[in-house]
Amino acid sequence: MEGKLSFMETQYSLDDLALFVETARHGSLTQMSKTSGVPLSTLSRRLRQLERQLGCRLLDRNAHHFRLTPAGENFLTECGPLLADLHQIGAQLHNDNHQLRGHLSITAPVNLTQHWLGRCINAFMSRHPEIRIELKLSNHYENLVERQFDAAFRVGEPQLPDWIARPIWSSCMGLCASPDYLASMPAVDHLQALHQHRLIMATPLTQWHFRHRQHGTKETLTPRPHLRVDDIGIALNAARAGIGIAYVPAYYYQNDQYQNDQYQNDKCSLPDQPPSSVTTNAFHLPPEEALAPDALKTPSLIPVLPDWRGDERPVYLLYRDREFMPARLRAFVDHVLAWEECQRWQAC
Repeated sequence: MEGKLSFMETQYSLDDLALFVETARHGSLTQMSKTSGVPLSTLSRRLRQLERQLGCRLLDRNAHHFRLTPAGENFLTECGPLLADLHQIGAQLHNDNHQLRGHLSITAPVNLTQHWLGRCINAFMSRHPEIRIELKLSNHYENLVERQFDAAFRVGEPQLPDWIARPIWSSCMGLCASPDYLASMPAVDHLQALHQHRLIMATPLTQWHFRHRQHGTKETLTPRPHLRVDDIGIALNAARAGIGIAYVPAYYYQNDQYQNDQYQNDKCSLPDQPPSSVTTNAFHLPPEEALAPDALKTPSLIPVLPDWRGDERPVYLLYRDREFMPARLRAFVDHVLAWEECQRWQAC
C-alpha cells in the first residue's frame, strides 16, 4: 500500500546499522575495521547488504574516497540517536536483571503468610532494602501470567506446566482442639467417636481422609460440622476458643509444640553461599527470628488422634524460568529455600 513500508523493507540487522553508524563516525572503512576488529571485506559486505535492504546508497566509497550520500547523512542523523537510546535501554535492562534492586510481585495464601511466610519476607527485605515487594494475599489461585506475578506460593500440587515449582515443605492434615474443649467432652479414642463431638470444617475440605501412621489403614469421614467456614484461620480461632475439633494442616498446632520443646536447643543458620550464580548476603537467624513469638507460649491447640494422619498438603514456590531470572528473584528464591531449612517442624 502506498505510504507504508512493506514487512520485507524493514528486515535489516541492527548490528549492520550499528556498523554503519560507527563507520560514518570514523570516516574511514579501514579505520573502522582496525578499531572494531571486523575484517575490511566483511565490513564492506555488510554495509552493501544494509544498502540493498534499505534500497538506497548510504556511502560513496573507493580506495581513495569516503563520503556519506545525502540519504546516508539523513539516515545517520535519524538513526544515530535511536541506536544510542537502544544501547542505553539495553544497559538499563542488564543492570535491572543483575543487581539486587527493583520490584518483585508475589502472591501467597493468607494463612500461610500470617503463619510464617510474612516473617520470611520481612527478613529478606531487611537484608535487601533496595528490593521492593508487592505481596498479594489470596486463598484463590490468581492468574499468574495475567497479573504478572514474579513468584507464587501454592498449597497442593501445582498445575502450571510452564512454571518451575520448588517444593518448600509439606504437612499432613490432622485433628486438633483446645485443651479446655477436650477436658470437658468425652474422650476421643477412635475416628467414629468424632460423630459425638462438635466438628469444625474448613472448606473446600468437605471430606476428611485419614491413614493410620502404623498399619496404614485408610478411613474417610464425612463430617456434619458444628461450624463450617471457608478460611482455615477462622477455623483455628474457633478451635482455640473451644468450639470443637478442627481438621487443619498439622503444622498449625505441631509448630506450637515443637517450638516450645526446641527453643532452648535449636540454633538455625542459613548457608553462607546459596546454591546459585547470584551471591546473596550471608546471614544467621537467632531463634527469635526463625520462630514465631506466640509459639513460646503454652500451646493453645493439641492434636487429637495423632496416629491418624490426614492428606498431605505440599507447599510450592513457583516462578517462571531459570534462564532469564533477575538477580532479585534468584536471591528471593535462595532466601526462601534457606529459610525453609530452619522450619524443622514438618508434620509428614
